[in-house]
Amino acid sequence: MSETFSGVYRVAFGEKHNNLFRPGPSAPMNACVGTNGGPANFSRYASGYFEAGAILVRNLAGSSRDIDILIYPLVFLYRHAIEASLKHLGSRIK
Repeated sequence: MSETFSGVYRVAFGEKHNNLFRPGPSAPMNACVGTNGGPANFSRYASGYFEAGAILVRNLAGSSRDIDILIYPLVFLYRHAIEASLKHLGSRIK
């Protein structure tokens, strides 16, 4: 389906992809970002960070075995969610 030329993948309609950002073997795991995935704005970023934190909390509630090492990424996720939310609010009140 794809041909490789020096790390660049050519797919349908002549689109180019590099080795990192290219179509993967599992279509449901391919995320849509930018204009094809909806508006890329701080509200959307905040929602993603909050949801990722909530998923991690739910998983830790099922098994808190790794809580001592996962607390750092969890706090990082919520910190970024709050920061993106504040940036979104700031852009709305200008």
